[in-house]
Amino acid sequence: PEPEVLPFERLAVDAGTSNQRLAALAALASSVNPVYGKNRPHPLVIASISAVLRQTLPPEAMMPGPSDTPDGNTWNVGQRVRLNHLLARWVDLGYRNEPIVQVPGTFGHRGGIIDVYPTHSELPFRIELWDDEIDTIRLFDPRTQRSVHTVDEVSIIPAREQLPNLADRNRIDDIIRQMDFSLCNPQVRQRIEDELSVLFDAPNVETLAFYNGLLNRTN
Repeated sequence: PEPEVLPFERLAVDAGTSNQRLAALAALASSVNPVYGKNRPHPLVIASISAVLRQTLPPEAMMPGPSDTPDGNTWNVGQRVRLNHLLARWVDLGYRNEPIVQVPGTFGHRGGIIDVYPTHSELPFRIELWDDEIDTIRLFDPRTQRSVHTVDEVSIIPAREQLPNLADRNRIDDIIRQMDFSLCNPQVRQRIEDELSVLFDAPNVETLAFYNGLLNRTN
């Protein structure tokens, strides 16, 4: 689907629309992955011109490859994990740390239990650790928090289409240095400069879509 937000509107894209777009992008990326796309039929995506022309994340960010690769987003039972690295990776992918995981795009951590709700999944996953090894992975009901059944692996895709920490920082810094604010009034200039100054450290999720064309270069 195409976002209801027009270019340069300071509004957040509806979560349902964003999740559907991310799921479609993940399906396209998986279909050309030499490991995960093998023997899979290519997906058929029906979309408007506006939806397709909108710049988005590169295929590498959507790949479900094994987590021992730089861009890997898949974890299996029996695999050893570095917990801090794992959670930091999910934050970079746009996931929010919440006390209770009930909606897509969130994760939670308590002791040796990690809950995560991928944006392309119908149900969230509960990962139970034995020391630093994944002991079990279960799907659970977000309303009752009760387990549904066990699975062998969990794959994560980005939770947002705008991910500053995965963008080319050098390219973006060059563009920012070349920006001409001479025709802006002081209030507009100050607002944009303030938002750009925290774009990589503490971005405002509500205004990230405004900078989609700055962060993303793929369609």
